[in-house]
Amino acid sequence: MKAIVAGITAFVIGLPLGIILLLGGGDSPCGGDGGGPAPSAAAANGIPGNYLQIYQAAGQKYGLPWNLLAAIGSIETDHGRLKAPGVTNGTNSSGAAGPMQFLEGTWQQYKVDGNRDGRKDKYDPRDAIPGAAKYLKASGAPKDLHRAIFAYNHADWYVQKVLAKMREYGASGGRQSAARAASPSAGTPAPSTPAASRVGPPPTDGAAGNCDDGGGATGSGDGTFKFGPGANRPGVSFTPAMAAFVGRMATFYDGKLVVTTGTNHSQFVAGSNRESDHWQGNGADFGMVLNGGTNDGPVGDRIATSAFMAAGLPRNIAIAKARAGGGITVYSNKLRIQVIWKVGGDFGNHHDHVHVGIGPK
Repeated sequence: MKAIVAGITAFVIGLPLGIILLLGGGDSPCGGDGGGPAPSAAAANGIPGNYLQIYQAAGQKYGLPWNLLAAIGSIETDHGRLKAPGVTNGTNSSGAAGPMQFLEGTWQQYKVDGNRDGRKDKYDPRDAIPGAAKYLKASGAPKDLHRAIFAYNHADWYVQKVLAKMREYGASGGRQSAARAASPSAGTPAPSTPAASRVGPPPTDGAAGNCDDGGGATGSGDGTFKFGPGANRPGVSFTPAMAAFVGRMATFYDGKLVVTTGTNHSQFVAGSNRESDHWQGNGADFGMVLNGGTNDGPVGDRIATSAFMAAGLPRNIAIAKARAGGGITVYSNKLRIQVIWKVGGDFGNHHDHVHVGIGPK
C-alpha cells in the first residue's frame, strides 16, 4: 500500500500545472461566456492599455473570455510588440501576419472591420483581435477551449501554454497563485513555433477540451465531470490522483464526463485475490447510457481518446488506439494507466462502458 501511495504522490507532483490548479481549487481559466475574469496584476502591468480594451471588447462581442484572446496575443507577438517580420508588415517565414499572426487564407475567411474604418487590416489590432475571436468562436470556444486553441495552432504544447497564460492574466485566489509560483516552468516561455498550421476550419475528429465546470464534481469538489447515481460507496470516492486524472481527461473531452462506476464495485478483480482499482479509488467506468453513447460507438471512442491523451499520448495515436479498442496499458510518471474499451472475453464486457484505472507501475 505504501508503494501505491508513493506512486500516486509522484503522479500528482508530476501533473501539469492545470491539474494542480484543479486540485487546489483555483479559478477557472475560462472566465465564463462573454467577458472573462477581472484582469490580474500581470495583465494590467503586461498588456498595453489599448490592447487590453480591444481584447475585452472582442470577448464581449463574441462571447469569449478576453484572457483567451490576450493569451494568444501574448504568445504570438507580445501584443504586437515583437520585433520580427510579419508583425507590423509583411509575413514571417510561414506566411503569418499581424499581431494575431493570421495566414492569408484564414484571414480572408474570418476578417473583421473592428473599428469600422472601412478596412479589414490584419495588422491593425482593432481588426485582428476581433478576427481572432471570430475564428476561435467558429472553432468551438468558449465551450471547447482545447479544440479551439488546437485549431489556432496544431500543437498540444501550444494549447497548454495558452491555458497557462489565461490563468496568469485572470485575477485569481491565493491557491492558484501559489501553485503557479511553485511550478518551475510557470511563466517560462516555451519554444516558439510558426503558426503555419492555422488552416481555418476547426478539427472535427477525436477528443476536444471542455472548460464548462458549472455543476461538475470531482473527488476534491472541483472539476468538469460528475458521478452518476450510486457510482461510489458511501463516503468513499476517488483518490486525489484519480480525481486529477479524470479532471485532465475532461480537459480533452468535448462534453460532460459522467462516471457511472467509481468505488461502488466488487472488491477483487474477477478470478483473483487482487483488489480492483475501483475499490481503491483509482478506477472509473464511463457507461454509454449516461454519457449519451452506444456500445462500441463514437462517444466511447472520444472518452477513451481523452484518457490516452491525459496519459500523455499524442492526439493521433490516442485516437487510433481508442478506435481500435482493447485492454491497453500506458506507463507515465511511474504509474500505469489502463484503458479498456470495445472488448470482452477475459476483460469482461467493455462494449457498453470505458474503464480507466491507474496504479503503481
